[in-house]
Amino acid sequence: MMGMRAQVVIPVLVSILILSILVFNPPNYAHALDTDFLFKFGQLGTGDGQFAFPSGVAVDPSSGNIVVADRVNHRIQVFDSSGSFLTKFGSFGSGDGQFSAPLGVAVDPSSGNIVVADENNHRIQVFDSSGSFLTKFGSLGSGNGQFSLSSPVGVAVDPSSGNIVVADFNNHRIQVFDSSGSFLTKFGSLGSGDGQFNLPLGVTVDPSSGNILVADRNNNRIQVFGTLSIQDQINQINGLENVSNNVKISLVAPLNQAITLLEDGMPQNDVSVCGKITAFLSVVDAKEGTMELTSVQASELRATAQSIENSLGC
Repeated sequence: MMGMRAQVVIPVLVSILILSILVFNPPNYAHALDTDFLFKFGQLGTGDGQFAFPSGVAVDPSSGNIVVADRVNHRIQVFDSSGSFLTKFGSFGSGDGQFSAPLGVAVDPSSGNIVVADENNHRIQVFDSSGSFLTKFGSLGSGNGQFSLSSPVGVAVDPSSGNIVVADFNNHRIQVFDSSGSFLTKFGSLGSGDGQFNLPLGVTVDPSSGNILVADRNNNRIQVFGTLSIQDQINQINGLENVSNNVKISLVAPLNQAITLLEDGMPQNDVSVCGKITAFLSVVDAKEGTMELTSVQASELRATAQSIENSLGC
């Protein structure tokens, strides 16, 4: 009897001892993850190095400079890697180089250009590393290259292609543009299913894989997307509504030929592979404006071709 009681009591005592150790001496996860505090900078205000709701931050990988979207001060501030103020640019307004509540910011690692989501002006603005205005794109709306109310919000740059990825908040989608601001593609719609969004807010690009990660705010989740392969694009074309099967066959044929060339070992950017994308565009040009292919559909297919060419390096 004593032996049986010991077999029950001893494990209970051990469990109580372990629990008391965890309660009174919790593990130091910060130390385990090596996340010791280093420094801080900034305070409320309008002066150099002060902020009013800093909302976006990015690091220039070549210099280590820290770029901050100073939202309510309607400006961008740049600091060195230790937090010392370097420069600022922007003021309230809608002109080139002005902002209305800038929210997201990113740095193109290849050029050092600073990309800003100018939320209440419904546009993206691009500046060189010194803050000089280069270009802008976007307007209010729901069409390709347009942004909704309270958009754009999050922005990222794909380091391998230079493409600019934008979270279009109230349009519940992600839009992708080339480095000059030309629309390439979009994905997402309102909902809670896979690939759908409810107010996407933050976005970033994995530099090793090119995967796009999206903070899907009101669905309380992160979604991860890979770049579309040529086969993925073919599947999308085959799923187009109000496009005849004959047109779909004509569109898909050169893309299938490109896949065959790649499977045979042809380099991605070989002229024979890239020529198949040109053939695809010839079909789009020939059919556009007919009863078989609307101008809107043709525009989206051209964006598809541009996306494929970028992925192949054509």
